[in-house]
Amino acid sequence: MPWGSEPLTLSWVRLPDNDGKRYHLSRPGGQQFLFALPETSHYGGDTTPIVEWIGDLDGDGKMDILLSLPDDNCGYDERLYLSSQAGQKEIVHKAAQLSGMAAACGC
Repeated sequence: MPWGSEPLTLSWVRLPDNDGKRYHLSRPGGQQFLFALPETSHYGGDTTPIVEWIGDLDGDGKMDILLSLPDDNCGYDERLYLSSQAGQKEIVHKAAQLSGMAAACGC
């Protein structure tokens, strides 16, 4: 993901014993852990995060990201990462998270 003079990469590594994936955001000279997810969801569905939006929401000239973590068990998990709130050794900071379960979905 190119952004200014500092390209960013969203990547993952497999956890030991094939127990899921650990997702990272990296740039030249650094890497930040974002979250870990199981390999499959409750009913065996894909858990690959969906990048819903990328841009400069906070106006600081750096990339911000809105991610959605899929769930096939009536759940939802949306996460907003802002660069302007990043602390030391962070590229972005999780500024907001909306998660929960939809009532009686698919029943």
